[in-house]
Amino acid sequence: MNPPHWLSDFVLPNQDESDANYSARLFHVFEPSFNPSNIYFRDHKVIGRRRNSPQYGLYECFQHIITKDNDDKSARLFDFERAKRIKWVKDCICNYPDCKKCSYKSCEKPLVWEERYKGVTRVRILLPSARYLVVLEDAVKKHDCYYLITAFYADHDNYIDAERNRYERAKRINKTIQ
Repeated sequence: MNPPHWLSDFVLPNQDESDANYSARLFHVFEPSFNPSNIYFRDHKVIGRRRNSPQYGLYECFQHIITKDNDDKSARLFDFERAKRIKWVKDCICNYPDCKKCSYKSCEKPLVWEERYKGVTRVRILLPSARYLVVLEDAVKKHDCYYLITAFYADHDNYIDAERNRYERAKRINKTIQ
């Protein structure tokens, strides 16, 4: 199945653009959507400004979107595959319920479900064919919002398979959103 029609083009580095300038440009794509939030999930704001990352001086969730864990668990590493999909975060949150072009007749409908994680409810939005996952934390009762936790491209088949299995478990206990 094809990825949803509503996915934006990649944000690619300009020729001869330094990594620092590319990261800054990515942040300027990310920040207007999430601070102040103009993105809504199930009629509640999605907040991306969760807390500053002392390591980078930028929002922790932004760092999770453009970097990945280092094998030795020290500083996170810049990940081009994650970074170039920066616009997909907003696309997934805002457009998951419907594809206006085909009503999901000719493109993939995202898998969306809730699950518990360390005492809180998290929402996962998965695009299996695009290998992309967005994770939100439900803070509606406490703060009337959702927090953007992370979003990333999953480059391993076993990770996508594991996420599909999580969705199937959620389906069995009636925790799917779509």
